Amino acid sequence: MKNLFTSFRRLLMTSVLCLGAVLIVQSKEVEVTASAHLSDLLSKEDLQSLTELIVTTNGTDLTAADFDIINEMSSVKIVDLSNATAENQLMPANLQKNKIIEIFKLPGNTKNIAGGAFSECAMKQIYIPATVNGTGNIRSRFDKCKNLTEVIVDVANTTLKSVDGVVYSKDGTELALYPSGKTDTDFEIPEGVIKFSGAYSMGNNDNLKSITFPASFTTFADKNYRDVDGNINLENFYVSEDNPLYGSMSGMLYNKQTHELMIFPAGSKVESLSIDGSEIKNVGDGFFKKADRLKRIIFTEGIETLGAGLFKTESGVSNLEYVELPSTLIQIGGECFANCTNLVQIVCKAITPPGFVKVDRTPQGGEVCMGSANFRGLPADTKVGVSEKSLEAYKNSWWDRNYSESGIKNDVQGFYDDQFVVYRTVNVVGGIASQDVSVPGYRVEVVASTPSEEGMAFSKWESDPQVVFTNINNKNTSFTMPDTDVTITAVFAATKAYNIVDAITPSGVAAIGSIVEIEAPSSKEGKAFKKWE
Repeated sequence: MKNLFTSFRRLLMTSVLCLGAVLIVQSKEVEVTASAHLSDLLSKEDLQSLTELIVTTNGTDLTAADFDIINEMSSVKIVDLSNATAENQLMPANLQKNKIIEIFKLPGNTKNIAGGAFSECAMKQIYIPATVNGTGNIRSRFDKCKNLTEVIVDVANTTLKSVDGVVYSKDGTELALYPSGKTDTDFEIPEGVIKFSGAYSMGNNDNLKSITFPASFTTFADKNYRDVDGNINLENFYVSEDNPLYGSMSGMLYNKQTHELMIFPAGSKVESLSIDGSEIKNVGDGFFKKADRLKRIIFTEGIETLGAGLFKTESGVSNLEYVELPSTLIQIGGECFANCTNLVQIVCKAITPPGFVKVDRTPQGGEVCMGSANFRGLPADTKVGVSEKSLEAYKNSWWDRNYSESGIKNDVQGFYDDQFVVYRTVNVVGGIASQDVSVPGYRVEVVASTPSEEGMAFSKWESDPQVVFTNINNKNTSFTMPDTDVTITAVFAATKAYNIVDAITPSGVAAIGSIVEIEAPSSKEGKAFKKWE
């Protein structure tokens, strides 16, 4: 372990020199005794110029005052206390937020590390001695150490171990710390790990884009497990198919047994989601608070409740345009769609209008209301699509802004009668649509499938009744929804080869009857383009 530390130290010095900077290494080793503590052993010049400090103790312990002196050093990069002892076997929090030290070896007798001892420090490598006791002394001690790439645990430690700089319990069942500064974009938690030892075990690393959970993982040991979303660039959670408790859905983590979505990756770039109601029954409060790129979401049959503030984003910006709610939906929480300023289309398939939460403000001098701004801040032209047989039911429910009952007023800031319309169905032959229902007048995207028959290719779109396509000959297009059910058909035809001379567009193969867009160069051999033949 000493060789590892020495190698890292040499690497640090070499890297500085390779960058063209001149680093004058000024190292000093001092021995703290009962009669001579650091304040006596380091001069004012030492505090300003030393780049390496090695401290040993003889018959006494380092106190908080000694750590304060270390914290005052303005140039020190390496601090080695491995042959020193700390008072009460405790590494105190006096170095918290230190932005100078890069390599640090804890006192050799350290049993406990104070909470937040190294939080927001600039350290790159930390050495944990054999005496540090358990994962509890790792949890929350290194929060937001954005430069920390490696934690090395002495192999003699009986409660902890490190593998590739990541700290685990000695038996490998707990993940104690994934350093915030590790540069890997993907991390696969090893098989055998059962739990995180805390919410920050995986948090605050800005480089991670995916985390994979093994079949063995069963426990978040902290009720604040969602703090793993501190990984601001994390796009996907993956889970072993053999895991009995957790699963992954479009990069989101969910619980198979409670049928709840658990964590939405903070860096997700997803714009369209379908939430599978066969797996998910309830979506918790604020689950999509970080989904500010989300434009379309479909909740399929089986979903029963939507939590409060579900789409109320932390950024204050919402791109949500389309929401589809299933017939199984029973209840919508307060401020569920609040401030979704681009949400112009809501389709709810429930025959009985889903209910809202009753709000009692009488203790504050208010009144009893139904709902709590569930739809506050939506565009004035938002349409709510419902089935034809339930149209009047919605107009005579808490969804309607003017509805009241038994003296209870509507606080939902909902919709006027003319905002409720009958939704229509979309049937696609030879392709798929972005949604299978829509309110009239809105655009629906369609994509043609790959033809199953060899020698065939997409040619054009047809519809019944006739609709207006954005581009009838493009396999990826959209159309305006009519006020009736519609069938959209992708037409495929046999292919023929075409040859294009002197054009930017290459020769190729296309379906008979399809349109091939071609482009000529602006000029060739001093001549400008005139026409096609």
